Amino acid sequence: MKYSSFPPAEPGYYWLRRGEDDEVVEIWTDPNASGGGERIYFVHQCGSGDAMEVTKLQDVLWAGPIPRPEP
Repeated sequence: MKYSSFPPAEPGYYWLRRGEDDEVVEIWTDPNASGGGERIYFVHQCGSGDAMEVTKLQDVLWAGPIPRPEP
């Protein structure tokens, strides 16, 4: 799997690389969020409960989508 600097364009699970660290994250959309007609994508760090807009992440690489991780 190759990493890219382009953020995900669809919901699902992805590898996120920051520096030397890789982690699996979930990308989702909030149907109540308005982005001027565009879908706003959020990233959720699995197990953390934290979420933020994908576009706010800087200097990261993405790979995926990948199958849903098993618990």
